[in-house]
Amino acid sequence: MVMSAINSGGKLYTIGCSIHTIESFIDILKKHEVNVVIDVRSTPYSKHTAQFNKENLQRATSHNRIYYSSFSKEFGARRKENCVYTNDTVSFDKVKQLPIFINGVERIRKGLQEGYRIALMCTEKEPADCHRFSLVAKGISERIGVYANHILYDGTLMTTKDIEQQLLKQYSIEAELFDGNDDPLVQLYKTLEHKVAYSLHSSEVEIER
Repeated sequence: MVMSAINSGGKLYTIGCSIHTIESFIDILKKHEVNVVIDVRSTPYSKHTAQFNKENLQRATSHNRIYYSSFSKEFGARRKENCVYTNDTVSFDKVKQLPIFINGVERIRKGLQEGYRIALMCTEKEPADCHRFSLVAKGISERIGVYANHILYDGTLMTTKDIEQQLLKQYSIEAELFDGNDDPLVQLYKTLEHKVAYSLHSSEVEIER
């Protein structure tokens, strides 16, 4: 159920830390006046980019007056709850019904109402390659009616709608392919879920989500 949208000065973004230096990452956050980073990685550590290990990132953000918090339990892709797995793969619809996920969304709602500019952070460079887009931001928009803007690697922004339209073309998903009861966006998000959802058979790199 969608609750009332946020009418304050708060804004919601997503961002991928990717292979940024910590300095370039902080510069991009400052460019968009982000003052809260919510880490949605299942484990806030990386063998490949140690600058984004939890303690290092928390130190850098704090030094720049940006609040950092790990929401691994609320929003992580690698779930510990057995009930969300179907055929050994996480079901996004089931995750979005978990009380802990709903509580995470509520905390985001409160932050936005208080005027914070919040960035949901994960590892992947491209939003569409990451659960921050197809699970977390999507779940937030469904529940509170707030749509994220997505910060790209070069610091530019894309709206959720623009990314959706781009992906519909990329995956050749067209309205005429479906009967009147089907929404192409539903098929798009199912396609993205199939691509990024954590599986018990995922590789080590994928586990960093």
